Amino acid sequence: MEYTDLFRCFGSPSTTAEHRIYIYVETPENLKSAKEISYRDHSAAQNIAEMEKYIELLKLYRIELARRYSQLETMSYKDTLYLERIPHWIGNIEYVIRIERVMEDGTKTEPFRETFPGKERHKAFARFDELRKQHPGIEAVKDIERRPWEH
Repeated sequence: MEYTDLFRCFGSPSTTAEHRIYIYVETPENLKSAKEISYRDHSAAQNIAEMEKYIELLKLYRIELARRYSQLETMSYKDTLYLERIPHWIGNIEYVIRIERVMEDGTKTEPFRETFPGKERHKAFARFDELRKQHPGIEAVKDIERRPWEH
Protein backbone atom coordinates (compact mmCIF):
# COMPACT_ATOMS: atom_id res chain seq x y z
CA MET A 1 0.00 0.00 0.00
CA GLU A 2 1.35 3.43 -1.00
CA TYR A 3 0.01 6.94 -0.45
CA THR A 4 -0.29 7.26 -4.25
CA ASP A 5 -3.26 4.88 -4.03
CA LEU A 6 -5.18 7.95 -2.81
CA PHE A 7 -4.65 9.52 -6.23
CA ARG A 8 -6.09 6.78 -8.38
CA CYS A 9 -9.34 7.70 -10.06
CA PHE A 10 -10.99 4.81 -11.88
CA GLY A 11 -7.57 3.12 -12.00
CA SER A 12 -5.78 6.06 -13.56
CA PRO A 13 -3.27 8.22 -11.68
CA SER A 14 -4.26 11.79 -10.93
CA THR A 15 -2.71 14.81 -9.18
CA THR A 16 -5.77 15.48 -7.02
CA ALA A 17 -8.49 13.32 -5.56
CA GLU A 18 -11.63 13.50 -3.49
CA HIS A 19 -12.84 10.56 -1.45
CA ARG A 20 -16.23 10.17 0.14
CA ILE A 21 -17.37 7.38 2.37
CA TYR A 22 -21.08 6.78 2.70
CA ILE A 23 -22.37 4.74 5.60
CA TYR A 24 -25.94 3.60 5.89
CA VAL A 25 -27.04 2.28 9.26
CA GLU A 26 -30.32 1.36 10.93
CA THR A 27 -31.04 1.22 14.62
CA PRO A 28 -30.84 -2.37 15.88
CA GLU A 29 -34.40 -2.10 17.19
CA ASN A 30 -35.58 -1.59 13.59
CA LEU A 31 -34.08 -4.86 12.38
CA LYS A 32 -36.58 -7.71 12.37
CA SER A 33 -34.62 -10.80 11.39
CA ALA A 34 -31.29 -12.51 11.90
CA LYS A 35 -30.62 -12.12 8.18
CA GLU A 36 -30.99 -8.31 8.40
CA ILE A 37 -28.78 -8.17 11.50
CA SER A 38 -26.12 -10.32 9.80
CA TYR A 39 -26.22 -8.09 6.71
CA ARG A 40 -25.86 -4.88 8.77
CA ASP A 41 -23.00 -6.43 10.79
CA HIS A 42 -21.20 -7.43 7.60
CA SER A 43 -21.75 -3.91 6.16
CA ALA A 44 -20.38 -2.30 9.35
CA ALA A 45 -17.29 -4.55 9.20
CA GLN A 46 -16.70 -3.55 5.57
CA ASN A 47 -17.03 0.13 6.47
CA ILE A 48 -14.55 -0.27 9.31
CA ALA A 49 -12.06 -2.04 7.01
CA GLU A 50 -12.42 0.69 4.40
CA MET A 51 -11.86 3.43 6.97
CA GLU A 52 -8.83 1.63 8.41
CA LYS A 53 -7.40 1.45 4.88
CA TYR A 54 -7.92 5.20 4.46
CA ILE A 55 -6.35 5.86 7.86
CA GLU A 56 -3.21 3.96 6.80
CA LEU A 57 -3.08 5.73 3.44
CA LEU A 58 -3.46 9.13 5.12
CA LYS A 59 -0.65 8.29 7.55
CA LEU A 60 1.60 7.49 4.58
CA TYR A 61 0.43 10.69 2.88
CA ARG A 62 1.38 12.75 5.95
CA ILE A 63 4.87 11.24 5.89
CA GLU A 64 5.19 12.25 2.22
CA LEU A 65 3.92 15.75 3.02
CA ALA A 66 6.61 16.11 5.68
CA ARG A 67 9.25 14.95 3.20
CA ARG A 68 8.07 17.51 0.63
CA TYR A 69 8.03 20.26 3.25
CA SER A 70 11.62 19.41 4.14
CA GLN A 71 12.60 19.51 0.46
CA LEU A 72 11.01 22.92 -0.08
CA GLU A 73 12.62 24.41 3.00
CA THR A 74 16.12 23.28 2.04
CA MET A 75 15.94 23.61 -1.76
CA SER A 76 17.82 26.42 -3.46
CA TYR A 77 15.79 29.00 -5.34
CA LYS A 78 16.01 32.16 -7.44
CA ASP A 79 13.83 35.23 -6.88
CA THR A 80 12.76 37.68 -9.58
CA LEU A 81 11.12 41.03 -8.88
CA TYR A 82 8.50 42.11 -11.42
CA LEU A 83 6.70 45.39 -12.07
CA GLU A 84 3.93 44.82 -14.57
CA ARG A 85 1.44 47.16 -16.18
CA ILE A 86 -1.85 45.31 -16.52
CA PRO A 87 -4.49 46.86 -18.80
CA HIS A 88 -8.03 45.65 -18.15
CA TRP A 89 -10.74 45.32 -20.75
CA ILE A 90 -12.84 48.12 -19.22
CA GLY A 91 -10.00 50.59 -19.63
CA ASN A 92 -8.54 50.54 -16.14
CA ILE A 93 -4.81 50.11 -15.66
CA GLU A 94 -3.19 48.32 -12.72
CA TYR A 95 0.43 48.08 -11.69
CA VAL A 96 1.39 44.83 -10.04
CA ILE A 97 4.61 44.30 -8.12
CA ARG A 98 5.43 40.71 -7.33
CA ILE A 99 8.31 38.50 -6.39
CA GLU A 100 8.35 35.16 -8.17
CA ARG A 101 10.37 32.38 -6.55
CA VAL A 102 11.51 29.53 -8.80
CA MET A 103 12.70 26.49 -6.86
CA GLU A 104 15.44 24.15 -7.99
CA ASP A 105 12.86 21.61 -9.18
CA GLY A 106 10.93 24.20 -11.23
CA THR A 107 8.20 24.86 -8.68
CA LYS A 108 7.06 28.48 -8.80
CA THR A 109 5.62 30.45 -5.90
CA GLU A 110 4.74 34.07 -5.34
CA PRO A 111 5.77 35.10 -1.80
CA PHE A 112 5.01 38.79 -2.40
CA ARG A 113 2.41 40.70 -4.40
CA GLU A 114 1.13 44.28 -4.29
CA THR A 115 -1.33 45.99 -6.63
CA PHE A 116 -1.61 49.70 -7.38
CA PRO A 117 -4.31 51.42 -9.42
CA GLY A 118 -3.10 53.20 -12.55
CA LYS A 119 -3.47 56.63 -10.91
CA GLU A 120 -0.87 55.59 -8.31
CA ARG A 121 1.76 54.74 -10.91
CA HIS A 122 4.42 56.80 -9.12
CA LYS A 123 3.83 54.87 -5.86
CA ALA A 124 4.25 51.57 -7.71
CA PHE A 125 7.55 52.72 -9.23
CA ALA A 126 8.82 53.95 -5.82
CA ARG A 127 7.82 50.66 -4.16
CA PHE A 128 9.54 48.68 -6.93
CA ASP A 129 12.78 50.66 -6.39
CA GLU A 130 12.48 50.22 -2.62
CA LEU A 131 12.10 46.44 -2.94
CA ARG A 132 15.03 46.26 -5.35
CA LYS A 133 17.20 48.00 -2.72
CA GLN A 134 15.90 45.69 0.04
CA HIS A 135 16.85 42.62 -2.02
CA PRO A 136 20.32 43.28 -3.44
CA GLY A 137 21.22 41.05 -6.37
CA ILE A 138 17.61 40.18 -7.19
CA GLU A 139 16.76 40.07 -10.88
CA ALA A 140 14.35 42.94 -11.60
CA VAL A 141 12.01 43.03 -14.59
CA LYS A 142 9.87 46.00 -15.64
CA ASP A 143 7.07 45.30 -18.10
CA ILE A 144 5.32 48.66 -18.31
CA GLU A 145 5.06 49.25 -22.05
CA ARG A 146 1.65 49.78 -23.65
CA ARG A 147 0.34 46.72 -25.45
CA PRO A 148 0.05 46.91 -29.27
CA TRP A 149 -3.72 46.52 -29.09
CA GLU A 150 -4.14 49.50 -26.71
CA HIS A 151 -5.13 52.83 -28.24
